[in-house]
Amino acid sequence: MSKEYKSAAIIGLGGQGRSHNTAYMGLSNVKVIAACEVSEERLSAFIDENSDVRGYTDAKDLFENEDIDIVSIVTNTPSHRDLTVAAVKSGVQAVLCEKPMAHSPAAARQMIDICAEHNVRLAINHMRRWSPRYHKLREMLEDSLIGEIGNLIYVSGGALFACIATHIFDLMRMLTEREIISISGRFDAFRRPNFRGTQYHDPGGHALALFDGDTRAFIDLSENLGVPGWFDIHGSLGRVHIEEERGIWQVMARQGNDREQPPWASRNTLQPVDFSTGGENWTAVLQVGIVELLGGGEIMSSGEDGYAALEAIVAAHISHENDGTPVALPLTGDDLSREFTFT
Repeated sequence: MSKEYKSAAIIGLGGQGRSHNTAYMGLSNVKVIAACEVSEERLSAFIDENSDVRGYTDAKDLFENEDIDIVSIVTNTPSHRDLTVAAVKSGVQAVLCEKPMAHSPAAARQMIDICAEHNVRLAINHMRRWSPRYHKLREMLEDSLIGEIGNLIYVSGGALFACIATHIFDLMRMLTEREIISISGRFDAFRRPNFRGTQYHDPGGHALALFDGDTRAFIDLSENLGVPGWFDIHGSLGRVHIEEERGIWQVMARQGNDREQPPWASRNTLQPVDFSTGGENWTAVLQVGIVELLGGGEIMSSGEDGYAALEAIVAAHISHENDGTPVALPLTGDDLSREFTFT
């Protein structure tokens, strides 16, 4: 007899792991039956709040004792590959993995390959890919509302580069529907303590990315900045300005005859375009991803998408090691096996 619900497990019970639990709890056909956390104190607190969930401190024991349909891997990056492999070998049907996807491009490729080999659905939690608002924005960009995209700029103060830029590189790929062809990066002297532990190295920094089609992107997550995140997209006929934390979404574009003028024409004005403002319900967005992953259709935030974002971050670090020299993508040779302790 088939189960009345899909069984879920969560590995890693930090703040993001609890966010996954909240998302699962809002779905009537999915039930978290097990959780794993190396910190006994954190695990105990979670089980006290979720008494019907069985707790483990070792993922190996969880996979041996539980019949799981979907697992959320919400641990630090260096463990993602091994946990994905263990999940697939245990018979899990779907893996929802946090980002950055893996500690090396080779490890990320192993995750993709083993999931494909066993027909396991794999998604990386670049959650903006499930946001209705960003999908609406992509439709407007596809319709050339702001013309040809010339550049994209994302700035946020004091952020851990890999932890945040993985989202931004992925979002830029989604919105432009173009691939990154080279990266130039520079990183700060590591001075911000990593709250996840001294064993992790994920300094702030900045990177310039070139996309096919003559589109440029700049991401600045340097440690000497103290501003909330903002995102600008500039095109030949308009621009978009987004401040997610403040719920600001501004779209401006040329109208009427101004759209027929060349990009460099003077005295062309931008007019506001109606677009939904306000904060995003990220729990609801994550639920869209979970439902999609448990279904049978296209996965909008795939392993390949996770790989592309990771590859861009690794290329930025390689560029830094070579005084900012641009690094061509895709990576090849020994660069694919370079390992990092991103969080």
